[in-house]
Amino acid sequence: RPAAIEAYSNALKIRRDNHDARNNLGFVLVEVGQADRALTEFHTVLKDDPKNIAAIGNIGFALLQRGDMAKAIDQYQAALRIEPDSAPLHYNLGLAYKQRDDLEPAKVHLLRAVELDRDLVEAHYTLGITYWQAGEFAEAEEQMRAATRKKRDYAAAWTMLGTVQKQQNKTTEALTSLAEAIRLDNESPGPYTLMGQLLRSQGDIEASNKAFATAARLKAKKEAEQKVMFDRSRTDVVGAAAKPAIKQ
Repeated sequence: RPAAIEAYSNALKIRRDNHDARNNLGFVLVEVGQADRALTEFHTVLKDDPKNIAAIGNIGFALLQRGDMAKAIDQYQAALRIEPDSAPLHYNLGLAYKQRDDLEPAKVHLLRAVELDRDLVEAHYTLGITYWQAGEFAEAEEQMRAATRKKRDYAAAWTMLGTVQKQQNKTTEALTSLAEAIRLDNESPGPYTLMGQLLRSQGDIEASNKAFATAARLKAKKEAEQKVMFDRSRTDVVGAAAKPAIKQ
């Protein structure tokens, strides 16, 4: 990411009206958690080109990452008035609605996204999650199946497929889906927990206990890793604050 930021910044030193470079710089800044700085770059583009669809959409992306869902929704709606058949814009608008728990408009825009681009895997996955939240398990299963067809190594989609199959009492199918999720990612505790529940319901106590034990071990491992990262971050902050000022 630092290399990309430097490259786009250098391109702008050569030509300040390079809107593509400025949009790309802003996009990378959002990805590294600098949404406010990114917004400055996007608004700079719009001063020169008020209908720059990339900048308008990217402002929505920055606002979405910052957690300002209402403004993100307004921004994506504005972008869609200019480019109504953009699958990514419909996806991002649907995602913003979903993040706000407005499930009905979320479904409308996510469905439109997959209609416009059947290969937009994340739209299938997010639409499946939205259906699942709404208790529409058959529809959720359909979208998760679509996601796993488009991206065979999508471990999270296989886990969610197993989840919605479990909730429909499709035990055999659920076990198959969870086994695939584990094959693709054997470090995530979620599918092991679900598999343990299903195996117990079938009376296979030994295999169930083994799955639960693995889930517990992986969960403890993740928590330990997160604690180490937190402690290291806290130490870095304290260390930086403790450094003596350098006289000029």
